[in-house]
Amino acid sequence: MAHNLHLITIRADTPHEACSSVEDNISEWGTDNNWRVICGCVSENNEIYLHNEGGGSWLQPGTTISDITTMVKNWANNKYKCGDIDIIKLKFKISEDSLTRREWLMLKKYIDYKYEQFSFNEKEFELWGDTYRDYQYNEVGLTNMLDYEDGKYKYVVFIDMHN
Repeated sequence: MAHNLHLITIRADTPHEACSSVEDNISEWGTDNNWRVICGCVSENNEIYLHNEGGGSWLQPGTTISDITTMVKNWANNKYKCGDIDIIKLKFKISEDSLTRREWLMLKKYIDYKYEQFSFNEKEFELWGDTYRDYQYNEVGLTNMLDYEDGKYKYVVFIDMHN
């Protein structure tokens, strides 16, 4: 079973409310094989809140908004791992019959990744407004739900996604 971290920015009055609101907003996502644990959150003032015991493996003491910003930027700039497909060999040499269904899927994932990467890198990243792999909860990413809820404070909620 693979784990990945997905972040969601949201407004709330308390950190517990931020985590609960995210849980409510994504409650329809997942199956018995794709599920999640809300780890906790970091406030715009760098206050850390652990929501579930044992769910804090992604959220470490001392994590700051600056650390989170750097982490998301690194996600967008990392090399994409696409299994056993050699993208260089595929470049301009694809015929419809030359790839298996799995290889087409991996190529699609790679193209989606490159599109997100280019879009992400075209401007200065702003944690409270931008996204990366928006609503793709089974991927490392950042989804913005700041407009979903009213609240005094902004939070970044950490979700351990199991898939």
